[in-house]
Amino acid sequence: MTGTVGTGPSKRAGACTILSQDAREPLAGTAYTRDRWLLVEHPGPWPSGAVEEVLDRGILEAVRERDPAIRITLIRRPGVRTVDRPEVFYVDGGLTDRFADRFADRVAPSAAVPTADPTADPTPPLIRRTRIDSYDDLRILDFGDPGMGEPHPGPMFVVCTHGKREICCAEFGRPVIRALAQDDHDVWEITHIGGDRFAAAMITFPHGHYFGRLNPLTAQTTARSYADGRLETGNLRGRSGMPNSAQVAELELRRRTGLTGLDDVQVTAVEGDCPGQETSAVVHLSVRDSDGGAGADGADGADGADGTLGDAGASYRVELRREDFPDEVLNGCAPTSEPIIRRVWKVLGLKEWPMIG
Repeated sequence: MTGTVGTGPSKRAGACTILSQDAREPLAGTAYTRDRWLLVEHPGPWPSGAVEEVLDRGILEAVRERDPAIRITLIRRPGVRTVDRPEVFYVDGGLTDRFADRFADRVAPSAAVPTADPTADPTPPLIRRTRIDSYDDLRILDFGDPGMGEPHPGPMFVVCTHGKREICCAEFGRPVIRALAQDDHDVWEITHIGGDRFAAAMITFPHGHYFGRLNPLTAQTTARSYADGRLETGNLRGRSGMPNSAQVAELELRRRTGLTGLDDVQVTAVEGDCPGQETSAVVHLSVRDSDGGAGADGADGADGADGTLGDAGASYRVELRREDFPDEVLNGCAPTSEPIIRRVWKVLGLKEWPMIG
């Protein structure tokens, strides 16, 4: 499944998810740009502000003091509404070292060529799991300590059902939760993850791939593929932890080549996509493995040395420009939601790099 398949119809006129889908607003490049997560079990109910309204301010400050870049969310098992000792999961998507300097101060990198070894193995993503007696225990947990808790083999599938924040997330997310539970996956509901108008929205951990506009069938296919080490690109929004331009570039290369392995494509450097250079970017990528060579669009869609894409060890350069999406989109269904103009990354060209000859 490579083409985008949308979510189902809504019972509500003017649902933001349906309006976004009908306008063909791109999903690519809409994943969160950090890759460390703290998932805290809380049975609900979840108010609109979720984390900020449920957890004590002092707890949140203590967690963020240890790791200012970590994203804290609430999760719960479907149908579970009482919890004695909450489970806590720490997720590191494995991209922290590669992009830490970019997000530390958001300055443009000085290198004009890939800055990471394209032949090196990527840092493996991880999930660690523990239980706490009370939420106050979050103040003292050292999430970066390899001895904290125990490794969780994954995968985990979290689907936003945060209806008090955005009704589309509940309307489209809950049928997806039920479908995934039928396959006996490790499935959780989660609070707001960004991009409410892309419901049903799911993240696959530990890698942190975002998917949007899922329906029960596409969600099952996506989860089965991920559990098997493959990506379904049709509803893929991007991998959290990458700059948005890099998310778009990786998806473009995958779609042109048909590469679906989780680690087949590696982003090795990003130029631009930062303050002072917000409208242009160059993304360098390498292919670490190939599952059968170029896809049907590979030969015609790229300006490569020999007209093909996807060979293991090959490197590519993707040029992008940020533009206004032509249609206004409604950023939510709340009465206070207003139409916005979204800026999207458009691929200008993809070439094998360095060029030969």
